[in-house]
Amino acid sequence: TATLQISSQLYEEDIKYTINMTNGEVPVSNYRLIVNLPDGIEYDLGSSVVDGLAVEDPYVNDNVIVYRFGDLGGNWKKELKL
Repeated sequence: TATLQISSQLYEEDIKYTINMTNGEVPVSNYRLIVNLPDGIEYDLGSSVVDGLAVEDPYVNDNVIVYRFGDLGGNWKKELKL
């Protein structure tokens, strides 16, 4: 069973999102996470952090953001901050 938990916090004029992802025993191929930001919200280039490490910017098209995580084994956890 895969789960996603999304939280957000407002810091002055910025909204910071945290997405916790977990997966059960079944491996996942070509895992992608698609984030739809609310109208008027823009992604800040260079703001993505996965498990405490800065990562390349995702694909961004207006308010749609696509993260490509690739092939992941079973029983994994990831925390994305943006």
